[in-house]
Amino acid sequence: MLPKIFIPTTNGGVYLQKVRCGKKNCKCASGEKHEAYYYFYRVDGKLMKQYIWKADLNEVVEEIDFVTEFRHRIRYKTKVMKDQVKEIKAEKKAKKEAGIKEEPIDWNMLSRMIEKILKK
Repeated sequence: MLPKIFIPTTNGGVYLQKVRCGKKNCKCASGEKHEAYYYFYRVDGKLMKQYIWKADLNEVVEEIDFVTEFRHRIRYKTKVMKDQVKEIKAEKKAKKEAGIKEEPIDWNMLSRMIEKILKK
């Protein structure tokens, strides 16, 4: 689960930064900085960052990995389907040039083919 503040997980990543907290008696006042995790992402081209509590770090990273993997799968499936459409169009063109009359489209077969692709 993501932190209470909504963070768009469509494009970004978690990074470790060295920061100063600003407290007078802290070690960072003498120059040694703290380590803190931030989620960096873009909104309308502007780079944003959100602090990630250490307790939430694993959960946030898992969510980001899940969304990233999902995006990659969608891109792959889209490419596969576009390639199949190109093949179908090439076959139709070749049949037309050869003078072969085309059979009507079996929409049930087409929907089964799409379901099969999406299950992979």
